[in-house]
Amino acid sequence: MDPAQRKRLESVRKAAVKQGVLFHDVDAGAPCLKCGDACVGFELHYWRKICKNCRCKREEHDIKAEENAETKRMIKNLFSDNPSPVVPRKTEQETIELDARFAWTPNVGKDLAVKYMEALPEDKVPVKGTDGQKYRRDQLFNQLPVHDNDVTRCDNLTDAEREQMHEFVLKRKKTAIGRASVKDRRPMMESDGWTCAECRKGLESGSVAVFADRAGDDRCWHPGCFVCSKCKELLVDLIYFWHGDKLYCGRHHAELVKPRCAACDELIFSKEYTRAEDKNWHLRHFCCFECDVQLGGKRYVSHENHPYCLDCFDRRFSKVCQSCGNAIPADAPHLTHGEQNWHGTEQCFRCSQCSKSLVGQKFLPKNGKIFCSKACWKKSNDR
Repeated sequence: MDPAQRKRLESVRKAAVKQGVLFHDVDAGAPCLKCGDACVGFELHYWRKICKNCRCKREEHDIKAEENAETKRMIKNLFSDNPSPVVPRKTEQETIELDARFAWTPNVGKDLAVKYMEALPEDKVPVKGTDGQKYRRDQLFNQLPVHDNDVTRCDNLTDAEREQMHEFVLKRKKTAIGRASVKDRRPMMESDGWTCAECRKGLESGSVAVFADRAGDDRCWHPGCFVCSKCKELLVDLIYFWHGDKLYCGRHHAELVKPRCAACDELIFSKEYTRAEDKNWHLRHFCCFECDVQLGGKRYVSHENHPYCLDCFDRRFSKVCQSCGNAIPADAPHLTHGEQNWHGTEQCFRCSQCSKSLVGQKFLPKNGKIFCSKACWKKSNDR
């Protein structure tokens, strides 16, 4: 994508953001940061929630979703049943100054907000235009999947599944979700003995502490220690889920309650689902990663943690036989040594000198060839 195209795309995005257009509409055509020019631009797969063109995740593209009004609506919806209103704790001028520098700050005054940011790992501070801003964006997508909370963002749920999801969402809003607060440990509070619940080290006078209401008043964390107990990532925007006396991000809290489909990334609310490759799948979503043909009851090959039908695997990943030069089908017997591959037949896997079959036999690899004995290797060198 040339600079002029990028500029036009950016103008379209900004206009769409103001109008509250859907994520995938705003980000259509965004270049892939992983594939580069090999991807023609982001195009959302209709149910996998990845790019249809390159199969990379949405967050692996140059997207601006944290600026989108839908992101703010998604977070607001998480707390829609919270009766406690959010009271601004910073002046309008402080908000302007903080927003000019950071992609997000906690709901506290400017000095404490800056102090909190300085206590985070440097590469995770969401300063605009830095890797820290990208880290926050990636964690928003990963920790708070919109399809975990919004039935309209899920693929073709039945009425029964919709009802189960509705109950699931209401229950965790009522019993698990929270947004932590930030407090300053003042010198006069030295006797309180604040200890970080994660690293078990004390919080020094003048430092910043994070408190989570659902954990009780007697627990606090260093800003850099307020992490999900499963993935150990900073809990994005201080949004946490409390379960079994532990902190979780939204994604991993949900997975304590429901299995997640490895293909569409949605939670599974149906009674029947597939378990394969140590993962869970909707019955309709256990499909070839390339062509989407359903694989239930069929032979398939797993490659880089994704299932492929035999035809797609052969077309994309089949190895070439060292002996005959033909492709080796996924369902054909084959032999491998280092970077070399052979059909697992007597015609192909044989001594390079005397043509003796080496299938099931010891062999001597030398200079890219295989031999049945040192004698044949020496004869080969004498020619």
